[in-house]
Amino acid sequence: MCSSDLDQIDAKLAVDVGKLTYGELVLSNFKGTARIRRRKLTLSKVRADTLGGSMKLSGTVATPVGKPATFEMRYEVDKVRFADAFEQLPSMRAYAPIARFVDGRFSTDLKASGQLGDDGEPKLRSIDANGLVMTLQSKLRSDFKPLAVLTDAVPAIPKPLDLSSLRARFNIEDGAVQLKPFEVRTKGLGMMVSGSHGLDQQMSYRVSTSVPIDKVTGALAKKVRGVGLDLSKASNVDLVAKVTGSLSRPRVSVDVDTDALRGAIADAVSAELEARRQEALAALAAQNQRIMAEAAKRAAQGRREGKRARSEERRGGKECR
Repeated sequence: MCSSDLDQIDAKLAVDVGKLTYGELVLSNFKGTARIRRRKLTLSKVRADTLGGSMKLSGTVATPVGKPATFEMRYEVDKVRFADAFEQLPSMRAYAPIARFVDGRFSTDLKASGQLGDDGEPKLRSIDANGLVMTLQSKLRSDFKPLAVLTDAVPAIPKPLDLSSLRARFNIEDGAVQLKPFEVRTKGLGMMVSGSHGLDQQMSYRVSTSVPIDKVTGALAKKVRGVGLDLSKASNVDLVAKVTGSLSRPRVSVDVDTDALRGAIADAVSAELEARRQEALAALAAQNQRIMAEAAKRAAQGRREGKRARSEERRGGKECR
């Protein structure tokens, strides 16, 4: 079929395929509608079972003459397994290598666009995407090297790391993933994480957390003592860890947030002074109450004695008559 013949095709299709293989991805119960018109495939309300969960998608694939094929898609992925996604999706292996070290499932809602190669697979550096990823009952294993160096530097951070109910927004552009700040809560410890990594596996991440001061040990404890503040008034220490290098050879540096520590100590001192002031006011109020009660008691006693004296005077007067 020649190029001009392809330009003339205008067809609508109802798709219902028991099993479909796209590259390494296996899709079951693939259903939806499709239209081919002017060298563009439009998919609508497509759903399939895949990766241990399910997926919905809609969008277009264009194949213009003399230009690279392009795609624009929206994906809604529900409760798929990290391990399966890593094995079957080259883009996942390239942009989310962490998936290899996560046990559990995730859901995501994302929009993506880019160019397709001759094999029909997306050209990785052409991908632009943005979306939200949500984890479900997931754990980041301790053999993930960036986590290992982070927990070595901050032992209060547990490993493996619980990633249950994590929600993170991301975008992919120019061969790099940018993660907007998101919260991780595990075993009573909260962390804010943000940063980026690229197809070259180089990364730059920032992890901020507040650690109980009695959990700070080793070199980190020495650094905390070095700030020269009265730590007896502090219950927690705010830390900022920078994780850089590559995924295979990560580096970490940890700084103490001295401004936050100074503020926490000042707040603790102020709270202690306020508590003492309130105690003093309460004691003074109680003392005033006692004084007033004693004065009222003496006044009542005086009135009784006066009344008794007047009564005796009246009786004495009657006797004289």
